[in-house]
Amino acid sequence: MHCSILDESGEQDVSRKAELEYDRLNLLMGSVTATPSVVKDGNGKEGCFFVFNDLLCRTTGSYRLMFRVVMIGQGAEGASSGPEKRRPFLATVKSDIFNVYNAKEFPGVSELSALALSIKAQGCTKRRQVRNLH
Repeated sequence: MHCSILDESGEQDVSRKAELEYDRLNLLMGSVTATPSVVKDGNGKEGCFFVFNDLLCRTTGSYRLMFRVVMIGQGAEGASSGPEKRRPFLATVKSDIFNVYNAKEFPGVSELSALALSIKAQGCTKRRQVRNLH
């Protein structure tokens, strides 16, 4: 799964906005890819989840995230023609709008959902160290 950041409308990829406007590398920092984890959801039902536990946005504003399931491995290499060869995306989904605040305006962290608590309890949310790339 691959994640990128879009403007509020969900129409424009703004991943390089920080580079163009603020001389920084990327607007979205952290690991923008995730591998599947098969764990139980908040109701005890097994499911496949992709956890992005270290994403950071550098600039205040309203955004959406776009998630794409990417075909890798033998299936991707074996596609000799067609869109699978050029863009091996199996599915794409956009998030709801979310807001990024500066430290003074940050309203605080909301409670974790039953799903998030269940995934965390199964060890899928260990934070990876984010390096400063600037």
